[in-house]
Parts: sequence; C-alpha cells; structure tokens
Amino acid sequence: MTTIRIAAGLCFLAVALGAFGAHSLRSTLEQHGMSDVWNKAVLYHFVHAIALLVLALYGTINR
Repeated sequence: MTTIRIAAGLCFLAVALGAFGAHSLRSTLEQHGMSDVWNKAVLYHFVHAIALLVLALYGTINR
C-alpha cells in the first residue's frame, strides 16, 4: 500500500511540474530554448510514475 501512495504522489508531482512549466516557467524556458527539454523531462517522470503504479497494483493483485 505504501508503494501505491508513493506512485500516486509521483503522478501528482508530474502533473504539478507540467503545469508549473506550462504556466509559470513558460517565458523563461522559451528564452533559453529549454521548453522541449522540460516537456521531455516531465513526460519521462510521468511515464516512470505510471510504471511504478502499475507494478505496485500488480503486486497487490498477486498476493
């Protein structure tokens, strides 16, 4: 159950970072040409958080 909570927290963090980058950091990221890097990093974070959530749920089903 702890792993599911951690994975859910990481998913929330991925969404929060995506929103932060899209709204608060947009001009800064565009000035430095880093918006694609930020988007890719958030995507990777989200994919890994979902993978952790799937593995945690798979572990609870097989008990």
